[in-house]
Amino acid sequence: MTHASWYQMGTIHSTHLVRQSEKTDDAPVALFLTIRFALAALALLGVHRFRGRTIGPIPWRSGAITGMILAVSYMLQTAGLHLTAPSKAAFLTALCTVLVPFLEALVYKSVPRGAEILGVTMAMVGTGMMTLPSGELAALNRGDLLTLGCAVSFAMHILMFRHFAPRADPVGYILPQALTVAAISGLWCLASGVPPVRWSGRLALAPGVTGIPCTARAYSVQAWAQREMSSTRTALIFTLEPVAALVTSYLAAGEVLPAVAMVGALLILGGVVMAELQPFRWLRHP
Repeated sequence: MTHASWYQMGTIHSTHLVRQSEKTDDAPVALFLTIRFALAALALLGVHRFRGRTIGPIPWRSGAITGMILAVSYMLQTAGLHLTAPSKAAFLTALCTVLVPFLEALVYKSVPRGAEILGVTMAMVGTGMMTLPSGELAALNRGDLLTLGCAVSFAMHILMFRHFAPRADPVGYILPQALTVAAISGLWCLASGVPPVRWSGRLALAPGVTGIPCTARAYSVQAWAQREMSSTRTALIFTLEPVAALVTSYLAAGEVLPAVAMVGALLILGGVVMAELQPFRWLRHP
């Protein structure tokens, strides 16, 4: 699997990492996800045992439900990437940022703050400028529809965190989630057939990097953070992924994106600042 491919498994918005994710050279996506989430589950189990905690039936059930949503999200994203342009897929997946406040309003009967709506709008325009530098979005095809389904699933995943995280210990909630994704990915791998795997040092390192810090640690932090913050703000913070990827690729490989993409990154940053600081009184929640 290429350098960009295994990094893309740990992100959902980063365009220049998605560009090379249409195929995996060394290992299939399903097998990679199985190993990644299995390693995450083992790490979380070790932490949970060390702390002497037990997981009750409610965290097991809520974690399994959230895990199923996450597994479906990855499956739809992978299927969509085979049928549409990766740059367009990145933009369509990022639409979960727009979907979250609407779903949150429907579920919780809450109205997003004006600053959050403006921040989301700025972030989505910026994401479009980073992922679609040409400014063109062709007619939707089957791959685009699958990717839109992925965006809906990711939005539901964020809402699930908001609903269940305050009711359970973060590690106890993420452990069954990771086990569920690993099990579903394993079944997906078996159903699609396991092709030969070309092992290399980089491939052996990739599941550990994405499984422990990018999955076990990151999702645990998300579960802890969403106890105190809205789903809309969470989704908006996730739009920082392509900005972080831009900085990382510049520092690691010297890659410089076009000026329009740089402006898009500034819009994303501005959107996050707008939602967090709420600088204008007329945009604050009534």
